[in-house]
Amino acid sequence: ASVEFYPQPTNGITYLDIRSDFARLTPEHKDLLPLFGRVLTQSGAAGQDYAVIAARIAANTGGVGAAAQVQSLAERDDYLQSFVISGRALDRNAKPFIDLLTDLVARLEIEPRRLKEIIGEISTRLESSLAGLGFQFALLRAHSKLGSEGAINDRLQGIGMLHTMRRLARLDETQLGELINDLDEIRTMLFRQNALRIIVTCEEEVIPSLENLLTNLVGELNKDRADGSASTLPAVERATEARTVAVPVAFNVRVFKTVRYTHQDSPALLVLANYLRDRFLHRELREKGGAYGGYAQAGVASGTFYLGSYRDPNIVRTYDVFDQAVRWIIEDDIDAEGLKEAILGSCGDVDPLESPDIKGRREATNRATGFKRQARERFKQRLLAVTADDLKRVLFEVVAPV
Repeated sequence: ASVEFYPQPTNGITYLDIRSDFARLTPEHKDLLPLFGRVLTQSGAAGQDYAVIAARIAANTGGVGAAAQVQSLAERDDYLQSFVISGRALDRNAKPFIDLLTDLVARLEIEPRRLKEIIGEISTRLESSLAGLGFQFALLRAHSKLGSEGAINDRLQGIGMLHTMRRLARLDETQLGELINDLDEIRTMLFRQNALRIIVTCEEEVIPSLENLLTNLVGELNKDRADGSASTLPAVERATEARTVAVPVAFNVRVFKTVRYTHQDSPALLVLANYLRDRFLHRELREKGGAYGGYAQAGVASGTFYLGSYRDPNIVRTYDVFDQAVRWIIEDDIDAEGLKEAILGSCGDVDPLESPDIKGRREATNRATGFKRQARERFKQRLLAVTADDLKRVLFEVVAPV
């Protein structure tokens, strides 16, 4: 295991991430990761039932969560597949905090009745929140058609995840034995000594004691090496798609494959998205069309660009507006004040205010994904230099080439 410390003022709080690559899991096991994240923090462990573990979490931490994450690489069309446990605790509670994490990763106990409850809770929440999740599902589904990265995100957070949970919800308590075995295999595969990357953001003076505690945590894990090879998922068939649900509004998305972060045109795409959203889509989709929101967003990390609407009473009209947005940029003059505001807004997107844990986590992620400091500085310089001609050019050449 590797342990990385990011010392900085944290007001007496230790922030901890335990990361493990899940690329070697089978596609079937990857589909179970959303459930596994909940099971890991809401089950019994080390001879204690769920209620006792929940009490330990409440008494000794500021919260513990676990989820699969997909993170784009800066320079090539690829991504990291990481399962992450995140938690925080007061420095004085570091030992019970890390003891708790040790029990979860090394001595988790999955009981059929509790597993059935967790599946039921997740499924009920999903089914009752479809209207609220509609835009997320539409966005992830659209991205799934562009490549492997979008496809796995759809399986972990989108319609693919919904279908997995619906299938699992049909199992009764007596049919959960195989699922429990699968979840335990996932735990064993993820939490091996040589597989972990531990990220700690804390005060300088607590590092020595944390090093000892984390050494003990790693020592409780198995030393086996991973079997199999890393795998990715193919993109979903690239075709127009509509899904229906019993809500009186629509969530519309059109997505484009563009260029990644280190490409010279990436900053202009970020400015273009802000300019389109504020100067055209808000007016046409929200004020005239009645949608709750109209969006344009450049995924500069993943190399994507999308136009979307949220809780929209229209469908056909909205896709006509998306077409009009392209023509509007190419044919009309770019407003100087609007361009300036879009650049300033983009600067805020690039350098948001961050809490201490986010700073440490972001620095660790940047190291792993290749978002080097020099590349980030170059991106900012190019961002400030974006011109009106750049917006027209990148839209014509990159977003919607004719």
